Amino acid sequence: MDISRLEYALAVADLKSLNKAAFKLHLSPSALSQHITKLEQEYNVSLFERTREAWYLTEAGKVVMASFKEILQIQQDTLLKIDRLKLNASGSLKLGLLSEWTVPLFSALFPEFQKRYPDITVHPHREEAVTLMNQIAIGQVDFAFLVGFGPNPWSKQKFGKEYVGEEQLILVLPKKKIPEKYAGGDLREADLRDFKEERFYLTRSNTAFRRLEDEMFYLAGFDPEIASESIDIPSLNELSLSGFGPSFILSNRIRPSEQTAFFRPVPGPTRPIYAVYRENHVLSPAEAFLISLAKEYYALDPLDRTATFLNFSR
Repeated sequence: MDISRLEYALAVADLKSLNKAAFKLHLSPSALSQHITKLEQEYNVSLFERTREAWYLTEAGKVVMASFKEILQIQQDTLLKIDRLKLNASGSLKLGLLSEWTVPLFSALFPEFQKRYPDITVHPHREEAVTLMNQIAIGQVDFAFLVGFGPNPWSKQKFGKEYVGEEQLILVLPKKKIPEKYAGGDLREADLRDFKEERFYLTRSNTAFRRLEDEMFYLAGFDPEIASESIDIPSLNELSLSGFGPSFILSNRIRPSEQTAFFRPVPGPTRPIYAVYRENHVLSPAEAFLISLAKEYYALDPLDRTATFLNFSR
């Protein structure tokens, strides 16, 4: 089958004119007519009803043209996959990240990714979610690791997505504040109700992080005593890891610390993390590998990740 003839026939069907299609395709009308005739002979059916004013598809022609479109789409998809495979070991990747939620995720994955694809240059785009989605839509970003809040923000737009895992809060306690029942190091989960008398250091109100903290205390059935609630997230991360006081960090922020102990709080609400890309975007092998690393990362208990993702402990 001559693929170019399919394109010629579709051009005539679209323009309803042999002369206009010939001009667009840089062919003579007689040459284009011969291609159409050969197609009709091949399928043993009349594709067009020819008049002096225009060329119209016959009923059989409409059926055949629909198949032609599918064939050409398959060809385009195949060529795109081949082109992306050629970039398997080199090229660039434009990756969208959210400051607190997915920048630490990528920093943990990057060393392993670089081992597999040392010649691929990653260009991180750190923006708000709405900005990243706009950049994905116009091709400035290949895909982004985004967090899902509430209704799916991608359901009414032309985006594809792949579920990666759940991001969660981790309770951080100064070692001197650890209750006796948790002091042995065998327990990894902590019932928040055991800490009703503690004064917590929380993040600023009206942030996604604070909403997660508030949801956690709501599910635990009590309002916490608050030592401070005016700390920005980066500062609270550093203070928490230094043993400043009872607080929470995202699981992607855990670092080995001599001053603190980490527990999964119960109840512990989570937020889903997705890899989001343009609709019909064909993932390159490098992109697929990075997403698979992210899934591996979230499949692990957050208290065990340093053993697998070495960069996470730096």
